[in-house]
Amino acid sequence: MNKQEHDVLNSIWNLTLKDFQENTGKEKPDITGGCVLLVSAGFAISLILMSLEISRSKEKDVQVKQLLTEKIEVLREIQSQLKKGADYDLETFNRYRSILQTEDCSEDELKLALKDITSSPLKIAAFIRMGIDMANDCLNYCNKNVLSDLRSGILLLKASYKATLLLAEENIHLLEPEERAFYQQWKEKEEHKNAGILDD
Repeated sequence: MNKQEHDVLNSIWNLTLKDFQENTGKEKPDITGGCVLLVSAGFAISLILMSLEISRSKEKDVQVKQLLTEKIEVLREIQSQLKKGADYDLETFNRYRSILQTEDCSEDELKLALKDITSSPLKIAAFIRMGIDMANDCLNYCNKNVLSDLRSGILLLKASYKATLLLAEENIHLLEPEERAFYQQWKEKEEHKNAGILDD
């Protein structure tokens, strides 16, 4: 195992951006699509945080400054969850791939692994949506000089959210009927929560 492979197995966050890109864009990638989306969402939050930190530093109103501080703290926690989620997505996919390559794997093992790689993006999608909510709450308090950065970050988060659900849906048809029904109920609840916030 070379250093890059070792780093990927331990955490994608050990990779340089160059290594991350090269480990993704190849015929047999070491990085999952879900991983790429969650890293993208993490960078989108960095862009949002940049705009809010600058806004807070220039803000004179004490109450607005406090509001921005609270939103920044929540967004940093969301970003932390996205980092963990990216590693977990890769871990679950590697487990699934390993089971597929095992000649004597049981049907139950395969079903469980498939359930994991489907539920992984769903679990983290809620954090992305929360990030969108937090960022939208700050639009009226953002300094005009960095408002475009905040809006750009929100657009990137929305794209990551939609793409994360798309990835999950690719595997839904392979699940057991009751698990597909659970996903459909989850999706309907999310669509109700998301009414309007995902519009560009």
